[in-house]
Amino acid sequence: MQVVNEPTEAIRLFYRQIAIRKSFPLELHVPNKLTASVLSKSDRDEDIETFESSVALYASWNE
Repeated sequence: MQVVNEPTEAIRLFYRQIAIRKSFPLELHVPNKLTASVLSKSDRDEDIETFESSVALYASWNE
C-alpha cells in the first residue's frame, strides 16, 4: 500500500484509479430521508449529543 503525503498525490492516485477502472472508483449513494434529516440537523448544530469519552458513548447505546 502506498502512503500519500500530499493532496496532489492523492488526486493523482484518484485519477489513476479512474483510468484503470474506466469508471468512478467510489460508490456514491443518495441518503434516505432519515439520514438526510440527521445530517441537516447536524449542519445546523441541532440535537447534537456529546460524550466525555468513547466509553460514555458506548454506554449510551445500552440506555
